[in-house]
Amino acid sequence: MACLAIPSIVGAQSGWTELFKGKAEFGYVTGVHWAKGKLFFLDSPIPAGSDGGDVYIWDQETGRARRVLQVQEQGVTTIREIGSKLAIPGTDAMESWDLGNLYLSIDKGDSWQKVRTIPVGVHIWDVCEWRDKLYASTGSVRDGFGYGAVCESEDGGRSWKESLMAYPPDRTSKDQFARCYALIPMPDGLYASFVARDSQKAVDTPERDFYRFDGKAWTPIKLLPERVGTPYFGLRHREFGAASLIMGRPNSYLLQGGKVRKVKGLEDRTTLMATLDGADDLYAIASSLDGKTSKVYRASLRAVIAGTGGFTAAFDLPDAQEGIAIEAARGALYVGTRSKDGGRLLRRNLR
Repeated sequence: MACLAIPSIVGAQSGWTELFKGKAEFGYVTGVHWAKGKLFFLDSPIPAGSDGGDVYIWDQETGRARRVLQVQEQGVTTIREIGSKLAIPGTDAMESWDLGNLYLSIDKGDSWQKVRTIPVGVHIWDVCEWRDKLYASTGSVRDGFGYGAVCESEDGGRSWKESLMAYPPDRTSKDQFARCYALIPMPDGLYASFVARDSQKAVDTPERDFYRFDGKAWTPIKLLPERVGTPYFGLRHREFGAASLIMGRPNSYLLQGGKVRKVKGLEDRTTLMATLDGADDLYAIASSLDGKTSKVYRASLRAVIAGTGGFTAAFDLPDAQEGIAIEAARGALYVGTRSKDGGRLLRRNLR
């Protein structure tokens, strides 16, 4: 299915061009991804909130958005490259909770197959490849009790086993649930973040906020010096070689060599995604804590990794547009936003 998006300039001298306006009932463009030589974006409701979620490819030559997948989920959050394949985790299956979903493409995103094999994976938040195996982070339910887990597959997703139960079900607390969110594959280990809740309130687990897997055993660790919020759809991250930017609120951190350091310039912000333009120009999309103003921030990747520099404000987003996702591709920035009458895909030329 193809739909024509008529580009328009957003605001006088704003520098942004609106390429696409999503469904009003969805309200978000939750992800923008440059993968396999194509620009993908996700028109979606807030994950685990209401039904639906559409995956599009934006054709820069024709100015058309082509829908390539409608997920059978409550929302869609991200696309991951796994070798020659693309993968989309199923955030909340619109089916039985016996199995969770993973969507795979072997033709660079033109078509997708739903793989329904992850045991009791109600919410599949992230998926990655690490040391030749697939891993999926979940919010799972077994016998009516919620818990967070990481599942492992040795056969490309055809079958899975629970590798980690991060917050085991407590039969004395019927309202408990937990979720594993970010999966961060690093040279020294696979990191999995998790959040525990009881009656919809966060449960303090001061001794751990991540688990680290060395290939043999998972070890609980306290990685972040404060509780970092998981706005909208879980703790966000982006890997840059042997380092990873962990984003959230009120601060963001760089993970490298098993240690974290607060990133300068993103303090007291809700930061949801970052992207690299070329070899060193790092951009992040961040909002004020009340969500009323959003900006694009710029930094040197080398300086952030070395700890000698941080982010500075580069571009404001149009009024009433909250920045959710960002991607650099072919000399431009592409931003996905939240808006009451439908999420937007915006473009700003960098050169």
